[in-house]
Amino acid sequence: EEQPQQQPAPPPPPPPAEPPPPPPAQLPPPPVHHTFELLIFSCSPNASPLDQASREAMSIIENLNGQNDAAPTDRPWAGRAHIYSQSGRYGGTPQALSNFLLQKRPRRFHFIGHGDAQLGQERVLGFTSPTGGLQLINHAAIAGMFMPPIAGLDALRLVSLDACNTEELGNAIHQAGVPFVVCWRTQLEDTAGRIFGAAFYDLLSQEFSERNAFDRATLALRQITRPGTINNGQLTAEVPRYELRDPALPAIATGQHPLPDAAGVPILICAEGVFLPRPPPP
Repeated sequence: EEQPQQQPAPPPPPPPAEPPPPPPAQLPPPPVHHTFELLIFSCSPNASPLDQASREAMSIIENLNGQNDAAPTDRPWAGRAHIYSQSGRYGGTPQALSNFLLQKRPRRFHFIGHGDAQLGQERVLGFTSPTGGLQLINHAAIAGMFMPPIAGLDALRLVSLDACNTEELGNAIHQAGVPFVVCWRTQLEDTAGRIFGAAFYDLLSQEFSERNAFDRATLALRQITRPGTINNGQLTAEVPRYELRDPALPAIATGQHPLPDAAGVPILICAEGVFLPRPPPP
């Protein structure tokens, strides 16, 4: 009887396929190289020139470079703050500012100029042409200059607007992605703005936080005095020069002569909220 043929064994299964190699690790983006710690952009249009604009810019630079120090000190921002002047080839136009921000990528930006030019329903910054003519753009266009996806300014930390009535614009700039914005809720007195700005950046350069630098800069304004009298003119004394109040409101301190001038009301806008100057102790 014929025997059944033995069937050959099935071939062994193929070895399991090797898993695909993991994707290469995502490297963090290279850090932004900041040419300047601070860029100061000063605009003084012919139609309404600002006598203190140049002096304020120079006061900030001199402090940061240690030129007002009684003795040599280590100034980490020395040589790292720059003034962009409207007298340059391209003037103080919005386009010139946008291009300069893209090229230099400053860590902080400070605007000196007018903030209450009326454009429709908005109060806007007053930019200038190379010949000093006034140029205006709306809040959305101004805030767009600082928006990280557009300008590549993902590490721009602070924008300061030393200009009247800039709270609404300051909020727009903060919402565009700038962590800290300093601006003025009211009209401001020019000399007070210069003193505040110089003190604020001097403190920031010494590694004070934005909140602490803001508080101490407002204190610097309260500490400015001038010759006067108290007790109905019976006693000569150095009396406060400024109050941090709206110039449209009357003086709070009435027991001195002359009465204190209204400096205006600076504010700090950040993720924690909107901060006003701390009230003086009773």
